[in-house]
Amino acid sequence: MTTVAGALLATVGVLVGGVVTRRAQDQQWIRDQQLAAYQEIFSHYAKFTMELRRAHGDGRGWEYDWGEWSAALMRVSLVAPIEVATEIDNFGRAINSFLDQVERGERTPLRNPLSGR
Repeated sequence: MTTVAGALLATVGVLVGGVVTRRAQDQQWIRDQQLAAYQEIFSHYAKFTMELRRAHGDGRGWEYDWGEWSAALMRVSLVAPIEVATEIDNFGRAINSFLDQVERGERTPLRNPLSGR
């Protein structure tokens, strides 16, 4: 009886340990995916704001791959907690509003640059 109980407890211990380890690995994977998505979105933000700043400073047109920006926003919304995904969506809307003002509207680099030229 003692041998059976010992074997049963050992088996339960192995199963519980496997579940706990798997859960920790899943959480680490999610954190890694979130970090990569956050880095990507901020990288795109830095790139297009620098390009926009340079275009306005030089009084020239500019282009950016908005498909990549949209894809980065989507990747963040897939891995982020709901609160963060909501704020990222708000951030994307704010960027769109900003672009309406400084590129698509009257403040374009060619017509009325922000630098005051």
